[in-house]
Amino acid sequence: MQDNLHTMTLSMSPDENYYEKKDQLENEKLNQKVLALNEEERKQVYEKGLQLLELQSKPQDASCLPALKVSDIEPTIPHTDLELAYAGEPSAMKASVNDKGVYASVIL
Repeated sequence: MQDNLHTMTLSMSPDENYYEKKDQLENEKLNQKVLALNEEERKQVYEKGLQLLELQSKPQDASCLPALKVSDIEPTIPHTDLELAYAGEPSAMKASVNDKGVYASVIL
């Protein structure tokens, strides 16, 4: 291996005003976009905002979401057979539960 005397030192330090600068840039962008809108476009944005507020205020229908009932849970834990192989000490373990179950292979 060759002796390489070239080195680089990188030093990083946080910007204490990062969040203020980020907020300022975001406000500037928003102001530019608002100023670029004509009166009709502003009215459309306002009306869409009112529609969104109305939709978000309504209670949501949770019946379409998947749900788990207590009756869906088996009352007992199914027994899993383990296969152990010994080579002086335990050297392997294999567990398998079928139908979307648990699969494990361990070599110690």
